[in-house]
Amino acid sequence: FNVLYSKEPTFFTCWLGMDDLMAFAKNGGVGYALTGGEQFATGYNLMINTLVDDSAQGVIANIPDLLKAPFFNSIAIDGLVLSAEQTETFNYMAEIAQVNYLFQEGKNLWHIEDADEPEGWRFIKEGELVLRSVPEDSVRCSLLGSFVPLPDQYVLDSAEIAAINTSLDFYNNIIVFVAEQNNLGFVDMFRYFQKLDGPLVYNGLVFSNEMIKGEFYSLDGIYPTDRGHALIANEFIKEINRHYRASLNEVDVTGFHGVLYP
Repeated sequence: FNVLYSKEPTFFTCWLGMDDLMAFAKNGGVGYALTGGEQFATGYNLMINTLVDDSAQGVIANIPDLLKAPFFNSIAIDGLVLSAEQTETFNYMAEIAQVNYLFQEGKNLWHIEDADEPEGWRFIKEGELVLRSVPEDSVRCSLLGSFVPLPDQYVLDSAEIAAINTSLDFYNNIIVFVAEQNNLGFVDMFRYFQKLDGPLVYNGLVFSNEMIKGEFYSLDGIYPTDRGHALIANEFIKEINRHYRASLNEVDVTGFHGVLYP
């Protein structure tokens, strides 16, 4: 904050808060904690108050629903797909191990760790998420997700998703309050990212939440492509123009790259 204060800014943009959720979310809630609401509110208020202390103007943005990113939703809960030969082999192994369920050809629900279950595992439930970080070679070669339950770090269960959504709502309420209290421009990124469900169309380009083909997210399934960032920049520019009656030109999104394949 001392660094911010020393810069004596006259104008700023601020889009913070996602990292307060991301480490917890992308690691399946293992090894990381969500930033507490009071801690977030205190830190965010202090930062913005520092920036506006010398009458600086600015635009701030809220946080999108990060769980809609393809890293979190591109693997179906019944994404354990078995051929006829695999199904026969798996069911033979299940019989030998005296496991009381049968695999089926085609789609099967993932088996996930759950310390609250008597056997330490259960089938994944509707609404829960399998993360893109699941090692596919272990699924194919080491029976991960079938006989070996998916470890917690590859899954967001219903309780973890609820905790993320609760924190997201609280953070966003704080951001809106701070914008209003300081008469700052406000970009509703939560609502804007919902347009990717549509999909979102810009000058003939089509963007969505889909992995790779959606063009908005890069190959990690979390962070935007250059074109995605250009779309985001335009939302800030629109709000600067609206709130401060400015006349900045928008970015030509077509001049930037979408997904770059390795």
